[in-house]
Amino acid sequence: MTSMTIFDDRLIPNDAAPGASPPNIADNTFRVDGTWSLANAFLWVRNFANSQPGQRVSPFNIMCHGFYNWAESAELMASTVVGGFGLQLCREGLVPGTIATIVPLVRDKLGDVLIFACGAGSSQAGGSQNGRLFCTELAVRLNCVVYAADRKQVFNYSRTGPAPLNFGEWEGTVSRYTPDRNVVPVGSFPSPNPT
Repeated sequence: MTSMTIFDDRLIPNDAAPGASPPNIADNTFRVDGTWSLANAFLWVRNFANSQPGQRVSPFNIMCHGFYNWAESAELMASTVVGGFGLQLCREGLVPGTIATIVPLVRDKLGDVLIFACGAGSSQAGGSQNGRLFCTELAVRLNCVVYAADRKQVFNYSRTGPAPLNFGEWEGTVSRYTPDRNVVPVGSFPSPNPT
């Protein structure tokens, strides 16, 4: 299968050298920013998937910021800022309320979905919204397998010359979310960057 990355350019730090870029870890890298609508971006993803053998893309990497918010955390026994509130992807953000926008476009088009975003799989927020529920909903509604970490992710970048971001090893625990609502911690993933 052919691999693909959707990369939101807002992930590149302001002090990165001109020419900073996403890591070259996929056959196709599609760059978006806050001006793209989710519908237009995922229409492009669907069209690319349809042009591939089997009309699917795997792995499909999502690289963007994760949304954090104040929440009551039973795990931390405090009201604190925690991850798990969706992804800063395109204009609307990919959040529980916008998943329906992409379902008719890419359901059954994605195999493994790897989310490189801070706190995307965090279950620290109590209540009806957290990263565990968000990633499960993505897996169920898109009929794919989602992998996401529960902690802030760290990456390195160059301030002196053009270079791809280097994500290094994943921080926290990575979990596997399947369409049957099964969630299994798989530990950590190795660095996506070529060595």
